[in-house]
Amino acid sequence: MPVIPEDYDRKMKFYVMPFLYKTTSGIHRNEMKELLADFQDCRALDIACGNGLCETILGRTNECTGLDISPGMLAEAKRRLDSETIPFSPVRGDAMKLPFRDESFDLVTCSLGLHFVPCIGEAINEAGRVLKPGGVFVCCSPVMESGLFVDLY
Repeated sequence: MPVIPEDYDRKMKFYVMPFLYKTTSGIHRNEMKELLADFQDCRALDIACGNGLCETILGRTNECTGLDISPGMLAEAKRRLDSETIPFSPVRGDAMKLPFRDESFDLVTCSLGLHFVPCIGEAINEAGRVLKPGGVFVCCSPVMESGLFVDLY
């Protein structure tokens, strides 16, 4: 199944609409805050960065690159992070073919995005490829089994 960036742009409004996103975002955000709390002075890559949740958590103490296939999501992340004065380098790209050299990052994150990748194994292998020796991959991808929004999606 091919990945169609415009499809993600159409669905983007569902990720930035509070009434939908708040169903799990509080729990998820707290989990990510806990998992990322000890990272300082890292070169970090956020795969499927969406609206920039990991960049917000990593804040000003890390060098963050956000990768997303959707130009709309990258623009939303840039707008949001600029308003919070968080340094952010947006890169449009595919999680299964990361446009970075081997061993480029200390930390790779993927928050609420892995389940959108057509071949999860390829994306995980790519995350490992761009990690420096001793680097860390933090992935959190809660999935609802059923419900109105899942059924509509």
